[in-house]
Amino acid sequence: MALPARTDDGIVPSSSPFKDAPRVLYKQNPLVEVICQVRFPAILKIDAAPPAAFQDRIRNLFPLLADDDGAPALASNGVIPGELLELIRTSLPAAKQPWQFSSLDHRWTVSLAKDFVALATHKYQRWEDFRRHLEPPLAALEEEYQPAPYSRIGLRYRNVIRRSVLGLNDVGWQDLLNHRLAGELTDPEIADAVEGARRSTVIRLPEHDGRVHIRHGLGNESGEVTYVIDNDLFTESPTERTNVFLVLQYFSAQAHRLFRWCIADRLHEAMGPEPIPGRAD
Repeated sequence: MALPARTDDGIVPSSSPFKDAPRVLYKQNPLVEVICQVRFPAILKIDAAPPAAFQDRIRNLFPLLADDDGAPALASNGVIPGELLELIRTSLPAAKQPWQFSSLDHRWTVSLAKDFVALATHKYQRWEDFRRHLEPPLAALEEEYQPAPYSRIGLRYRNVIRRSVLGLNDVGWQDLLNHRLAGELTDPEIADAVEGARRSTVIRLPEHDGRVHIRHGLGNESGEVTYVIDNDLFTESPTERTNVFLVLQYFSAQAHRLFRWCIADRLHEAMGPEPIPGRAD
C-alpha cells in the first residue's frame, strides 16, 4: 500500500473530503463506544492453547479475564460495549468466542481471536489515551504470533445525541444537525411528524485506500428520541505492522472532521467544546 510522504518534522500531511476543524474535547461527550478492530489471516495457534504469554504482556492494563467457558464474563451486566459484542458474534462461530481481557474499571476491553484483535471503550476521551491502551495488545500480538500483513483495519465511533442532557429539549434537529445529513428532519413542514429515519452512506477517503461507512438516524434511549451518528472508518488493503498507527491516526483525524461536519454550530457549542493544545488528530 502506498504511503504519503512525511514532512521534515516527521508529520504526515493528510488530505480529507471534510473541512478541517479545531480539535476539541466536549464536556458533554456524545461518544458511547469507540472500537478498533485489526484483522489478519487466521492463526490457529491462538485457538490451540490459552494465550498465557499474550495475557502476561497486557495484564498491567487489562487484568480481568473472561469466564473459562469462553463466554464474556461481563456481558450480562452490560459492561462490555454492545458494538464489541456485535463484532464478536459476526466474526466467529458461536461455539468459539474470543479471549477477552478488561481493565479494572471495566472501561476498556481487549478481544483476541484467531483472526482479529480488538480494543473497545465506552469512556473515550482523546486519541492519545486510546492509542496508549491499544499499543500493548498489538505489540503482544506481534511478539507472540507474528501475524501476516493485516487484512483490515477499522476504527469506529458511535455517537448518541441526547437533547435532554444538553438543555435542548425544545430545539428541533434541523437546528442541531447539518442539513445535508438530516434530510427530512430539516423540513419544517414534516419534521415533527417523522418517527423513523435511518441512513447509510459510504465515502471514499483519499489516503490508505480508506472508506468511512456512516450510519445515522433517529434512535431511542430510555424513552427519549436521540440521534445516532455511527462512523466506521476502515481500509481493507494489506497493511504492514509498522504502518498500523499511521493509518489509525489518519482515521482518527478524519473521524473528528466528519463529526464536526455532521453537526451544526448550535449543537457543537451546547456540548461544551474545550480546545486541546497541539495538532488536530
